[in-house]
Amino acid sequence: MKKSLSVFAALALSHAVTNVASADAPATSVDASAEAPAITTTKLNAVNMALLAGHGFKDAFKTGFGGRVGYTLPSKLHLGGSFVYHVGTTEGLVQSNVWYAGGEVGYDVIAGPLVIRPYAGFGAASISASVTLPPVGQYPGGKASVSESRFAVWPGAMFLFPFEDGSAFVGVDAKFLVVDNASAFNTYGTFGLAF
Repeated sequence: MKKSLSVFAALALSHAVTNVASADAPATSVDASAEAPAITTTKLNAVNMALLAGHGFKDAFKTGFGGRVGYTLPSKLHLGGSFVYHVGTTEGLVQSNVWYAGGEVGYDVIAGPLVIRPYAGFGAASISASVTLPPVGQYPGGKASVSESRFAVWPGAMFLFPFEDGSAFVGVDAKFLVVDNASAFNTYGTFGLAF
């Protein structure tokens, strides 16, 4: 009995010491706003200019480069224009290439850190081909070329990664240029500034 009483007394003393120690400890308040992570929103300033460099998956396209300008309205509707020149290829005596330019209409969708911009472009595409003829006998040779411009459309989408302050971005642009006898899928890397 004495033994169980002393165990009970030791437990009671231990409990009392713990209560006194916790009462003396300074109260710590938890500030929920200090611990909550800040919610950031993806931002891309309204006026932007960008360079494009990429590849077209058809002979008259191949390596291409160009530029784009645009303005995003508060409603996220994007209006702009682009120009792209593809150096094309040379096969045997024939060299061919394509360039196109026109207006674009798109819509900015914020998806986490990305701005996804589906768009449609429309304008003129020029397809050029030239043949270099070697000299034969007394004929000195020469070059014959032909160029034809046609109406073109290019549906596509851009995937943009804006820098933190929205003043610049990098991204990828994929589009399908539709024009008689020269339709092709094209992809580009892009870097731009926004104001």
